[in-house]
Amino acid sequence: MVRPAPAASRAVEILYYLTAHPRRAFTLSELVRALGINVASAHAILAVLTDSGLVIRDPVHKTYVLGPALAAVGFAALDQHPSVNVAIAEADRLAGELSLDVYVTAHAGHDVIFLAHRGGHLTGWHSGDPGYPGDRALLRAPWGAVFVAWADNDTIERWIGPSSPDTAERYRHVLGEIRRNGFSVATSAMLAPRIVGALITIRDAPTDAEAQASLTATLYDTAGQPFLLDEVAPDATVHPASIIAPIFDPAGSVLLSLSAAGFHEPVTLSQLHQLGERVRKSAESVTRRTRGVVPSSDARDVHPLC
Repeated sequence: MVRPAPAASRAVEILYYLTAHPRRAFTLSELVRALGINVASAHAILAVLTDSGLVIRDPVHKTYVLGPALAAVGFAALDQHPSVNVAIAEADRLAGELSLDVYVTAHAGHDVIFLAHRGGHLTGWHSGDPGYPGDRALLRAPWGAVFVAWADNDTIERWIGPSSPDTAERYRHVLGEIRRNGFSVATSAMLAPRIVGALITIRDAPTDAEAQASLTATLYDTAGQPFLLDEVAPDATVHPASIIAPIFDPAGSVLLSLSAAGFHEPVTLSQLHQLGERVRKSAESVTRRTRGVVPSSDARDVHPLC
């Protein structure tokens, strides 16, 4: 396994941190505290990023923000991945049709990154809450299940992480259910204040090991057992936090997802399946329009995700 170069890793951390806080500017000291980087290293890295135009330094306030040169990187990435723009247009259409919030997310290494948000139906939602464009969440159970459902066994086990044997087995059943249905369901338990608070802490201190451990413990204590649609009684109701469907690339790997959220009331099991099927069809439409390949329900990727 190739060892990452520390300077390169820290440069990426700085860019990701600035991306996750698009309306703020940070001093060198603030970046050092948030990311745990040595002052001399941070100064040298920021000098290189500034010289390249990837970061801009305000000479008066001595703060840093993302530079316009990154726009060219973004445009090139959109050319390389046309499914992103197609997915955003589909999210806009789906949000209007269902009167829900619809997100486009992408797999990004060990994280899931939010690329776009269409709708605006979430009451009490603020730009600093988890889920705005540029925000990231750890690709760790139960988040990002659609990104690992078709992955290899090693990737799935890393995603499940430390769990009791029963919980780990339930997560495997969840992934199998996603492969059969073509969509996943996250319940309102995932929006518990402790979980949202832990996510915000991770965003503000992404390299803090204690914050990572706190998030894991909070998930274990708060999220409950993995949710299985097959266990819901036909006459029961469910209050979903979101319904998520995968968008596949030409190799048959999950590149993006469409996620419908903003459910104000519980829905019946039948309604939940209808909504899931609607989101799945939108995601599949993006896949086919961008020459992606939808694998069969029993297909599994032979290549690890991360």
